[in-house]
Amino acid sequence: MENLYILIGKRVREIRTKLNLTQEELADKAELHPSYIGQVERGSKKVSIETLQKITNALNVPLKSIFDFSNKPCVTEKDLLVAGLFGILKNRNLKDRKFLIDIIRRISKRL
Repeated sequence: MENLYILIGKRVREIRTKLNLTQEELADKAELHPSYIGQVERGSKKVSIETLQKITNALNVPLKSIFDFSNKPCVTEKDLLVAGLFGILKNRNLKDRKFLIDIIRRISKRL
């Protein structure tokens, strides 16, 4: 069996890439240094449970998903869609965000 930290790192990378996040974006969300995220993903850093909690919170997945080494998908299509919407909104100003959210609400009422 592979080293536990390598398996954890692979899982973090898998989830991060499925959410279309860069290491820098994940680091920013988790309030960690980008090089630290790289070390975690390579399995060269013995990451603490507290730090894994920061990472999973930033990825918006449960902590237990990092330890699920089965081949089941860890990120659903719904997660990807929500992450895509977040990506669109995060770089907009408040006025644009409110406008776009209002449009989404109006469309969802018609469905």
